[in-house]
Amino acid sequence: MRAIDGAAHGPAGSGIRRPVLLMDVARELTARRHDEKADRYVRAAVALAPQSRFVIRSAARYYLHVEEHERAHELLRRTPLLKTDIWVQASEIAVATVRGRTSALMKTALNSLSRDKDIRPDASELATSVATVD
Repeated sequence: MRAIDGAAHGPAGSGIRRPVLLMDVARELTARRHDEKADRYVRAAVALAPQSRFVIRSAARYYLHVEEHERAHELLRRTPLLKTDIWVQASEIAVATVRGRTSALMKTALNSLSRDKDIRPDASELATSVATVD
């Protein structure tokens, strides 16, 4: 366990500035069922990289995994990336669906997807999220 903790020197330790590494450590801690420690790493990564698609989506996935669905949804709904990043939009729609809610983005996403004859490769995840909503 110390080797994992030492990899990023802990979120409050040496002031590590590598959010992707922090998310990797959190994933490993979660796999080893150390959810409380993992949560500290997730929060540190989000604090260091609130504009990172990878970090925000990974953090939301972590919160879903630990059954904190509302926290996952709020993280996605509050990120500035939600306005412009279709990958984050896809995640928000999916998490809303997990929570039994309809995303406020559904209408916009449907309009955006229906404008194009073919779905752009970068919009495939958004299309999948929209398609899975009842």
